[in-house]
Order: sequence, then C-alpha cells, then structure tokens
Amino acid sequence: MTKAQKQNTNFGGLVFLGVIVISISYFCYLCVLYFGNHLQTSISSTQQYFSEEFQMQFERNLIAFKIVLENGMLIQDFEKNRQKSYITILPVFSTKDKTGKKVDKNLKFIQCEDRLLFLLERKWQK
Repeated sequence: MTKAQKQNTNFGGLVFLGVIVISISYFCYLCVLYFGNHLQTSISSTQQYFSEEFQMQFERNLIAFKIVLENGMLIQDFEKNRQKSYITILPVFSTKDKTGKKVDKNLKFIQCEDRLLFLLERKWQK
C-alpha cells in the first residue's frame, strides 16, 4: 500500500466518523424535541364525523358536554396551553320537512361558564 493510498484511507475513515457523529447528534436533538413536545407533527388536521339519529325531549334548551383527554385535562385547557385549535364543535339540528327531505340548521355554540353545571358534574362523579 502506497503512502497516498494510506492517506486516502485515513481521510475516508475520518469523514465516515464525522458523518456518524453528526447523524447521532442530530438524532439526539430530534429525540429531545420529540419528548419535550416541541416537534411539530406532519398531521395538520384530522376529521371525524359522528352521525347518530335520536329523539330527545328537553325541558330547557340546554345541552352541556365536555371533552376530557386521557390525562384528565379538558380539551379547551389543552388548546389554550398549546395556543392551537384541535377540535371544532359544529352543532347542527337535523330534521325532516313535510316531504321527508332532510333539513339541517346550524345552531349557535355558546361556551358554558355555569358553575352549577360544574358542581352537578362533581356530584355525579362521586
């Protein structure tokens, strides 16, 4: 093996080690971002459509619901912390007219801040 070949082999080995070190460093950087929830996912939106027909009589025209994540946090609080919107609630009243044609009416969605509902929910959980 000549001196020039030996230098080329040493240079190639150093370049290889440099590429490996840079790759491992970048992987560790991505892991830190991922586990710290600072990495933006490539999914920009997901849509799920639930459709069930039912009839219900109301004494008052109030419907209350909440969406709770697996960790017990409300979706609204999670969205405020992240400053992003993960769910859009679109209330629709569906009925049929005299000819049997389906008629959808968009309803107003009002954020509930009634403390009584909160206290009733605590009572039901016990």
